[in-house]
Amino acid sequence: MSFSQTRQNLYQKQFRVQISDSYALRRGGRCGRSALRCTRSQPSQEARKDAARRPAAPLPKLVDLLYETDHLLKVRLGRRNLSFTALLAAVFSTCHTKESLALTDHNVRLEDVTVPEIRAGVRAAARGDFDTAEEYFKALTRNMPDSASAWSNLANAELSQGKLEDALEHLTTAVRLAPDAPVPYLNRAIVKEALGSRSQMQGDLKEAQGFFMSAIDDCNRSIQLDPNEFAAYYNKANVLARLEDYYGALREYTAAADLAPGIAGYRFKQAIMAYQVGDDLTAKALLRGLGRKYPVYSEAKAALSAILWAEGEAASAENQYIDAFSRDPLVGDMEYIRNLFWTPRLLDAMEDFLHIEFRKP
Repeated sequence: MSFSQTRQNLYQKQFRVQISDSYALRRGGRCGRSALRCTRSQPSQEARKDAARRPAAPLPKLVDLLYETDHLLKVRLGRRNLSFTALLAAVFSTCHTKESLALTDHNVRLEDVTVPEIRAGVRAAARGDFDTAEEYFKALTRNMPDSASAWSNLANAELSQGKLEDALEHLTTAVRLAPDAPVPYLNRAIVKEALGSRSQMQGDLKEAQGFFMSAIDDCNRSIQLDPNEFAAYYNKANVLARLEDYYGALREYTAAADLAPGIAGYRFKQAIMAYQVGDDLTAKALLRGLGRKYPVYSEAKAALSAILWAEGEAASAENQYIDAFSRDPLVGDMEYIRNLFWTPRLLDAMEDFLHIEFRKP
């Protein structure tokens, strides 16, 4: 059976497919994903439109940091596996100066958070109810105006809703109140990257450059305060990639992946950045490793198929792609792929691969 016939058959079959946010396994840090489940023979028009609307980065990072429920839960942090609510508490954690170094993503537990409003806000965020979470944290800022934690958590809820200017203002307040806490700097960098991305899309490249450089400064400060803050390395790499400093991005992705080897998304970004700078052997080795460790990681397999095809390994490329496509047909949609924040060289390889003559039924 030819490759095209095989792919046609996959389109014709009815199977259960999980369509996840583009950062599901790829992006880690303190966030995760939301997902919907559906049964269909091919991606619906609504699913395609939804995928196209998703920004490649960085706004969903907070959502990613909040909702990684598949593989991030298996990551060993502080020599133990954290529960889902513990990961949430890692984001919505206290930032008071005396507590900030003790209560970070490396060892935080929800039961360690004693302020009722924070606990309630974290649980609301866990449900995806960011409006309610925002109200809890607003109340906390009124009752505890000198609490860096209150302002930082309020900003996190605002960021999840796309309220970038409000989030930036409130994270700046948190930084002022707790200048030695790494988390507010990290989260403020995420907001600045989002603002820079928006300015870039609007054509204001000078403003975008300013936001990106300021985001890097915040990541550097977070790393200075906590050299094990793997999400800061990851977020810094994302900004460097936007600035087309690919070697710098590879360095930071590698640091993030080495600090948090259980987060599949970090290793994926290291792999595709290695491919961008011409280290094809490393890229293939890392992607193969991800495919073995996480058999459902369709994005990694799709990326590997593009690289193999570009190198003339047609049979291996087709096998990888068929496996990826059977799990998530959206990997066959170049419009969807372009929203995954892949590197330029990999996007070109994938586009060439998908130009294989194929007609959907």
